[in-house]
Amino acid sequence: MYNFHSYICRVDSIDYNPLLRSDGHFGYPGLKIRFNRNAFSYSCSLIAQMFNQQIRNARIPSFTQCLPEVNGCAYLTNILVTNYQCPRHVALFPISHNEIALNIQNFDLRSFQ
Repeated sequence: MYNFHSYICRVDSIDYNPLLRSDGHFGYPGLKIRFNRNAFSYSCSLIAQMFNQQIRNARIPSFTQCLPEVNGCAYLTNILVTNYQCPRHVALFPISHNEIALNIQNFDLRSFQ
């Protein structure tokens, strides 16, 4: 009988390239990717769709802030998204060779406890 899971986990010696080890130093890139303008344009549309789908189901974690000035703490729990307006503009663009920026403009998010 063929065992699919054992085959998936097996790594042959020809699948491993020792040149990718970076001489044992961690932090060197093993993979470099270059994106063109079309990739950034496509990623903007994907991010906008994902943002619109996922924000309605977002679970905002509880929040606690203690203020020594007033000798007390504020607690926010069970925060829900009650109203959401889609952003009018979503842009993803490079800043430098290893940094990207995400710009989301004109969206409205309301929540209550």
